[in-house]
Amino acid sequence: MSQQYDFTQAVNAAKAFVDQQEGRGEGNKSYKYPLVYPAPGTTLVIRPLFNPKSGQILRLVNRHEKVACYRTYGVECPICKTMQQVKDTTGQDPFGRKKASRSRGICFAQFVSSTQPIDKGQDKGTLQPGEIILFMHPWSVYSQLNQMIQSVAQTPTGMDQAFGHAMTGMFVQVSVSGDYKYTVTPNPYLQSPVELTDDKFNEILNGLDDLSEQVLPSTITEEVDKQVKEYNDEIYKQFIAPRIPNQGVPQGTAPQAVASAAPVTPVQATVPSAVPDDNDLPWANTPSTPSRPECFGNHQQNAPKCICCPEEATCMGQSK
Repeated sequence: MSQQYDFTQAVNAAKAFVDQQEGRGEGNKSYKYPLVYPAPGTTLVIRPLFNPKSGQILRLVNRHEKVACYRTYGVECPICKTMQQVKDTTGQDPFGRKKASRSRGICFAQFVSSTQPIDKGQDKGTLQPGEIILFMHPWSVYSQLNQMIQSVAQTPTGMDQAFGHAMTGMFVQVSVSGDYKYTVTPNPYLQSPVELTDDKFNEILNGLDDLSEQVLPSTITEEVDKQVKEYNDEIYKQFIAPRIPNQGVPQGTAPQAVASAAPVTPVQATVPSAVPDDNDLPWANTPSTPSRPECFGNHQQNAPKCICCPEEATCMGQSK
C-alpha cells in the first residue's frame, strides 16, 4: 500500500499562483542531483515529484545571473532597484537580459527520456531513464505545470493518483522549439521507466533533499546578503560612480539614488567617503558638518546636486 502524503501545501501553492495570474491577465555550483534545463530543439519527458520535506512540488526562484534576486523572498531587491534607477536616469538599459532578474521554476523529477542525450557532467556520463533530477525550467513551464496541478486537484483522489503512486503519475512532455517556445503536454499513459515498488518509491520521495533549499536557500542568509551587496556595488561602480567626480564606493554601500546621464557639478568641493547602505537608515551614521547648503532639508531623489552633496544622507533624514 502506498504511503499517504499531505498534498495541501502543494495544491494551495499551485492555486495561489494560477489565481494570481488570472487576476493579472497575465554556475559553478555543483548539485547533488543532476541539474537539467530544457535546451532549444529538445523534447523531454519527466515526472515531477512531490517533495515531502518542503510539502511542495514546484518552487520559483529569481536570480540576477547566479546571484539571488530578493523577489524570491518577497522583499524589495536592491539590485532590481539600482538597475531600474539607472534605466530611469539614462533612458537606456545598460544591463541587457543577461543581468536582469530571471524567474526559474525548479522541481525534483524522474527522468524518462530526451530527444538528445543529456550529459551529467563531471565525467558521470549521460542521464539514464529513471534517474532523479533537479529540473529547472522557465516561467512559462512553471505556469503550465501549476495549472496542471490545480486541475488534478479538482478530483478527490487526483493528487494521490498523480503524485502518490509508484509506477504511474503525472508524466509530462516538455518541448522546446528552436526559437525558445516551451510547451508542456500531459501523458497519462506512461509508467515509470524502471520498476518501483511502493516501498522503494516512498523511500525515494522521503530521501529527497528539501526543495526550498535548492538553487537558493529558503531565507536570506549572510552569504546571500554578501553576494547581493557585492553585485550591487559592481553595478554602482560601473554605471553610477563614473558620473560622480571623486566618488569612492566602499563594499556594501551602493546608494539608493543614482546620478543622471548628464554631467553633474558638486555643490561643494568634497563628497562623502561612504554612501548609505540599502539595509541601513540612510542618515544613521552620517556626521554633521559646520556648513550646509541653503537647500538643506529639501532632498530630491535623483537631483544631481543632491547626489554629489556631502550632506545628502543627513538631508534625506531631515526631509522625512
